[in-house]
Amino acid sequence: MWSAKNMPGNDDLVKPVKEQAENKIDGAVALIMTIGRAMLKEPDDFLSSLDPDDDLLIL
Repeated sequence: MWSAKNMPGNDDLVKPVKEQAENKIDGAVALIMTIGRAMLKEPDDFLSSLDPDDDLLIL
């Protein structure tokens, strides 16, 4: 993911930070938030908000 390259790896930081203002980190932040949400959800409730008749596409 190219946006992850825009976040410097600092050991003391607990949040994503851009090195330069023009760098984009939106994709990396979305991935971090998605993983965090998946870790907090109970396995039975993970997809409970989806309609069973809807199709689910995971890329």
